[in-house]
Amino acid sequence: MKTTFVFIIALVTTFYSCENNEVKTVGSSITNDGILSGVIVNTSNSVDSIKIFADSIVTQFGYQVVSFGKMIGKSTVSSDGKFSVALETPLLSKIKAYPIGVNVSDTTAMTGSVHYFNIFAYKGGECTGKIYDSNEPSYTYLSRGWSVSLYMYSDRPYTMIGTEEHTYWQRVGYYLTIKTNYNLTFIKGWNEFVLKEGSYSETASTSLQVETYSNRVTSDLHWRYFPN
Repeated sequence: MKTTFVFIIALVTTFYSCENNEVKTVGSSITNDGILSGVIVNTSNSVDSIKIFADSIVTQFGYQVVSFGKMIGKSTVSSDGKFSVALETPLLSKIKAYPIGVNVSDTTAMTGSVHYFNIFAYKGGECTGKIYDSNEPSYTYLSRGWSVSLYMYSDRPYTMIGTEEHTYWQRVGYYLTIKTNYNLTFIKGWNEFVLKEGSYSETASTSLQVETYSNRVTSDLHWRYFPN
């Protein structure tokens, strides 16, 4: 069975790597003991509560990808978009396959995560969409410069440093290469980290996408509501 690192999410998730020195680094929206809080900047009274689900790893077409599992927290959302939720510790497991070419300081670490697409928004008990801590006001998943926060619980400190490249067949005579840079430091407890989509280049037969995972939380990230 093929495996992919759990952060890769659904085979070919792509994020950006181009740093903007004018964007300031800010503090995390989650505390080490799991208090996640923020202000949804564009609710327009469309959200009155949120529910957060831990990631669940499933197998699709021979690859391990991320779905949603147990709910680990919920919160009301005030009329001005404010929320605060105490997250339970998710189910922890050892990551089965780390990226090739990336130095991992402790491969025995037990972790559990919350992907950005596992935070659901509700109005009157009905799921109306999701909220992301993102730098874009619309869902521009493949837009260069797009970044978004994710959350990881670890049972110990460890680091991931390095670069991995994978090439995928897209169609006859055409291949996609994804270059992923890792610069991550995790502490024991909850951590926030950011995926940022980077450069993209294309020829008649190939394309190259560059992405980065880092702990750099920037001031352009805001909680945003994305309706269904």
